[in-house]
Amino acid sequence: MYLKKNEDGLVYRIKKLCFEANLSLNKLEMNTGIGKGVISKWNTSVPAVDKVIKIADFFNVSMDYLTCRSDDPSWKPKKAPDGSEEDIEIIGLRKKAIMTPEDREFAQRLGKFLLSLVMEDSNTDF
Repeated sequence: MYLKKNEDGLVYRIKKLCFEANLSLNKLEMNTGIGKGVISKWNTSVPAVDKVIKIADFFNVSMDYLTCRSDDPSWKPKKAPDGSEEDIEIIGLRKKAIMTPEDREFAQRLGKFLLSLVMEDSNTDF
């Protein structure tokens, strides 16, 4: 794969990662379930976030790296207000959000409550 040095942006970063992994764009698109030729079109169009997340996950790099907001491909959590580095995954997203233990407990209780509502609704005949 030929890599132009004067390119910049999302597509360049993806091509660079493919080059380093000895992988073609077509193979990446197949492995991530992205349509054939879609990545190349991102030079002139805005990609769907879920597709960029798939690529970030595939290469285990941060979204900030792919979108050129950072030159560091790894993602580092920020400290929580209480100084801890505890984190929790946000469902459906690769990134992590910092939560205090109180926030985590509240989120867990809220999740259980919402699940109970869904289960209650699923037993209702319409």
